[in-house]
Amino acid sequence: STVQICTGVMLYGVKMVDELKEGLEKFMVDKGFNSVQEIIGKSLSYFSTHMDLVQKMKAAKRTKAGEASRDNEWAQKDITEKTAELTSN
Repeated sequence: STVQICTGVMLYGVKMVDELKEGLEKFMVDKGFNSVQEIIGKSLSYFSTHMDLVQKMKAAKRTKAGEASRDNEWAQKDITEKTAELTSN
């Protein structure tokens, strides 16, 4: 198992490794992990494909557009008229 940080080290120097180690140690203490092995695989359920993310973004935009559409419907009617519609039997 590896964590690849070659580009980071090339750009920021070897001291970056010490900062990463310190950050990992703090994270483990804060989250109650006793070893790195306990962390491995924890985020796999959150991984997705690019296509899945694109589809989720499109669905979110459609939902937001629908909400805006409902807002526009309200804006087209007088509030007293809309209230009467909602409260009439």
